[in-house]
Amino acid sequence: MVTGDGTKGYAPDAPYDRVISTASVRTIPAAWIGQTRPGGVLVVPWGSDYGDDALTRLVVAEDGSASGRCGADLAFMRLRSQRRDFLEPSADQIGTAATTRTAHGGRELFEMVTFTRASFTIGLRVPFCYLTVEDVTDDRRLVELHDVRTRSWARVTLIRGQTPWTVHQLGPRRLWDEADTAYSWWRKAGEPTPNRFGPTVTPDGTHTVWLDTRPDFTGTPTPAPQLAPYAPPAPSGAATHPPTPPPPRQEPQLTPLRPHRPVGAPGARPSDNTRHPHRRRSEAPKTPR
Repeated sequence: MVTGDGTKGYAPDAPYDRVISTASVRTIPAAWIGQTRPGGVLVVPWGSDYGDDALTRLVVAEDGSASGRCGADLAFMRLRSQRRDFLEPSADQIGTAATTRTAHGGRELFEMVTFTRASFTIGLRVPFCYLTVEDVTDDRRLVELHDVRTRSWARVTLIRGQTPWTVHQLGPRRLWDEADTAYSWWRKAGEPTPNRFGPTVTPDGTHTVWLDTRPDFTGTPTPAPQLAPYAPPAPSGAATHPPTPPPPRQEPQLTPLRPHRPVGAPGARPSDNTRHPHRRRSEAPKTPR
C-alpha cells in the first residue's frame, strides 16, 4: 500500500495498463494519464459540480491524450483538492437580489435536477456551478446554485400549488439564467442522455466535451457558455472605438463560506449534509412538486 496525494499517481511503477479511481473528479489529473501506457484504460467517476458523476472510461492515445465516453450514474466522494463549498447569503442580502419569475412547472424542474434527464448536460454547459436542494417543509423546497469562484448565487423557491416560482440571483453571474439557457439547449438538442457525451483530455490538461462524435472531433463539440458581455460590431463605415465598459454592478458582499463538516460531526446542522448531492447518495434531489 502506498499513501500520499492520489492526484500525483505513483510514478515508480508506471506505466500502467489500467488506472481506476474510487474518488470522483471534475478535472482528470494529468499524472493519471501520463502514467498510463498508450492503449491503456482509465476508469474515473467524472462530472461537474452541478450533479452526480458518470462512470467514464477513457483510452490513452499515442500522443498522450485520453478520450472516452460517459456511462452510468454514480456518486463518489470528490477529490479533496476539487471540492467546492456553497454560499449562504443573509435575509438582508437576499432582499437586495435581482428577482424574476420562472414559468417552469414541476416537470421541468425535475428534469433540471435529475441525472438521467438534463442535469448532467446543464453541469457541462454551466461551469463552476454547484447545485443544492433542500426541503424546508413538506410544501416548500429550495433549489440553489452556487459559484464560490465569482461569489454568485441563485435560488428558486418552490411552493406547492403556487406558480410561477420566485427566482433570486446575486453576483456577477446570473446562474439561474445560465442553467435555464442550458436546459433549453438540452431540449433543442433532442434531450441527450449522459452516455452520449464524452471527454477528451489533451497532454496539456485541456478538457473538451463532445456529443455524439468520435474523439477525432468529426462533429461539433459542446461549447462552454460565454460569460463575457458581447460587443456588437460597429455599423459599416462607422468609426470603431473600444466599447465603453459598463459601470460595475453594485452587489452585496455575500456571507463568508461555511467550512465543510463531515456527516455526523459535532455542531453539524441537518442542512450541512442534506444540501449537498455529492455527499450522500440517499439524499440526492427529489422530484420537485
